[in-house]
Amino acid sequence: MQLVIEAKPYLMQDPHPPGLSSILSSEGPLCEVEQWDSDEPIPSKELERGVAGAHGLLCLLSDSVDKRLLDIAGANLKVISTLSVGVDHLALDEIKKRGIRVGYTPDVLTDATAELAVSLLLTTCRRLPEAIEEVKNGGWTSWKPLWMCGYGLTHSTVGILGLGRIGQAIARRLKPFGVQRFLYTGRQPKPQEAAELQAEFVSTSQLAAESDFIVVACSLTPATKGLCNKDFFQRMKKTAVFINISRGWTWSLDGALEAGLSYHLAWCLSSVMFEWTQALQLKGRCCESGRPVPGLGQWSDCSCWTGCDDPRATAY
Repeated sequence: MQLVIEAKPYLMQDPHPPGLSSILSSEGPLCEVEQWDSDEPIPSKELERGVAGAHGLLCLLSDSVDKRLLDIAGANLKVISTLSVGVDHLALDEIKKRGIRVGYTPDVLTDATAELAVSLLLTTCRRLPEAIEEVKNGGWTSWKPLWMCGYGLTHSTVGILGLGRIGQAIARRLKPFGVQRFLYTGRQPKPQEAAELQAEFVSTSQLAAESDFIVVACSLTPATKGLCNKDFFQRMKKTAVFINISRGWTWSLDGALEAGLSYHLAWCLSSVMFEWTQALQLKGRCCESGRPVPGLGQWSDCSCWTGCDDPRATAY
């Protein structure tokens, strides 16, 4: 049996994840393992060569498993596991047709991603990056009563797009800050989950218009692609804070930039891994009220990933 495993950070941790040692054991491996030995994404040609005839594939969210790759893999391929919660890089319909089983990692990153979302929200509403820059460039001279005043969470309205595991974890962490009202939107109401947080199910447009802070925590699907578009941003309050910890394509870059320039959004941050073209646009056109950061919502356990220096996003 051949198993293609692509993900050096996963395989090379010490100690190995449970069960992996026996697979890699030189004394009597259970299967043949071909590993991409680099932290950089595997080139498509190399992935195509390695997956041909394989029985299993362990991939990352940066690897596109489409019909072409499945055709190259052939009938031997029986299982695909992705080191991610999101599966938008997998051609699920095509995979299902072929009877291939799919594994992913739900709930592994819930706490880490929720903590990152709260960190970004607090950082932005209290204007920490701006304040740090003022210290660096000599703009900080003495204490001033209203200098660098930000926005508080107390008595505020927080809107969450996607009240799934991560969305709920974010709300639980924000509630002790004195948030007065939680709004959420999604495919359908979640009365049981919302009851704990006293969250209200509203339309996307109402959430945009009434929220002081907006956190995008939905998965990327055809329905959520471009969900936060120009109209969405224009409905937002001029003092609103926008945080995206979902995939980059859930919001429109052009819409955010135009709204940021015209309506002076307080902040527009994203912690996701951008596609190359979007990242290049950000580097060239990012306005004063928006800064991207790398995808840092990884495992907190010391035996797993603790961070990600993604070249496709720029850290402030």
